[in-house]
Amino acid sequence: MQREPRGYICNRTITKKYSFDFQLIHNMPYQQANELLQKCDIFLDQFVLGAHGVAAIEAIAYGKPVLCYIKPSQINLYPPDLPIVNANVEKYHDATILSRELLTLYESL
Repeated sequence: MQREPRGYICNRTITKKYSFDFQLIHNMPYQQANELLQKCDIFLDQFVLGAHGVAAIEAIAYGKPVLCYIKPSQINLYPPDLPIVNANVEKYHDATILSRELLTLYESL
């Protein structure tokens, strides 16, 4: 049985309290992805790899809050004021916990 992506689980949890539109930016032309990125409130990046992607840098450039997993062996390579919320896999492995953290971040906007 194929697992449902965590983003969809988080989306269901958040939409119980807020009008929240989850958009998966994947396998689409750059122009279309960039338009969605510019419109987003919160950008969720890599949660398995342990480092951010190029899209996270673009989101930061647009002033978007970014949530991403930075693995412990890489965290010291980043500046202390890294504008990415580190979604530690051990802490955020549970989609319910991740959803609560996203709600807190969303409420602070």
